[in-house]
Amino acid sequence: MGYYLGRRTTARHFRLGIMFGAIVPDIDLVFSVAIYLLTGSLDDAISIHRTVTHSFITYSVILILAMITTVSGLASERSFTFVVGLWIGTSIHIVLDLFYLSGVQVFYPFGDFISLSPIAYENLSAFWQKFFLGIDYLSDPILFYIPLSKEIERLKVEAHSTRTKLLRFMTAYAIAINSALLSIGLLSSIKVETFVVWVYIPDVWVLLFSIFSPLIYRRTILHPQFSPYNYYQQF
Repeated sequence: MGYYLGRRTTARHFRLGIMFGAIVPDIDLVFSVAIYLLTGSLDDAISIHRTVTHSFITYSVILILAMITTVSGLASERSFTFVVGLWIGTSIHIVLDLFYLSGVQVFYPFGDFISLSPIAYENLSAFWQKFFLGIDYLSDPILFYIPLSKEIERLKVEAHSTRTKLLRFMTAYAIAINSALLSIGLLSSIKVETFVVWVYIPDVWVLLFSIFSPLIYRRTILHPQFSPYNYYQQF
C-alpha cells in the first residue's frame, strides 16, 4: 500500500515518508523479540505489539512537533513534508491492521484494543493461526523486495552497488527461511507458541530491512519514474 500511494505523488520526500510510515509501526516486533530473549516470556513480548507504535496519538504528537520546529525555523520544510507523509503512511498501516485478525490499540495509552476483522485470530484453529503468521513475512519479499529489485535494474540508479547485493540476499533469505518455517510449522505437532518464536527471531532481520529499505534505497524510490508494480503488470 505504501508503494502504491507513494508513487501517486511527485513530492519526493512526501513519497518517502508515506513508504517509510507504511511499515515502521511494526518496529514494535523488534522490541518484542528483545523482551522475549531477555525474559523468556512470550506473553510479555507480544503484549506490546500494536500499542504505542500503532497509536494515532503517537504519530499525531510527532506531526505537531514537526510543525512547531518547522514554523520556528529549527527544521526544514522538506523534513516537515517527510513527516506529513510519515503520518499518512502510519495511519494507513493502522487502519488496515484494524481489519487483520487481532485488534489495535489505536489511541494508546488510552482505550482498549479495537478490531474490525470479521475473523478473530484467537478463534482460528492452530493450523490457520500458524498459516497467517507464516505468510506475513513471505509477503515482504514478494510484494516489496522483488518489485524494488526490478526497479533498481530498470532505472539503474543503484545497479551493481553493495545495497543491490544486500537486497538480493535479503530476498533469498526471507523466501527461504519463511518457506522452510511454514512447511515445518504447519505440522500438527508444532505448537502455535513454538512457531511464533521460530518465526519472530530469524525474521527480525527481515523486519528491520523492510522498515529501513525506503531510506536505504531512496535514490531509486525518489526517482521520478519509479513505478514498482511494472514487474507484476506483465503477468
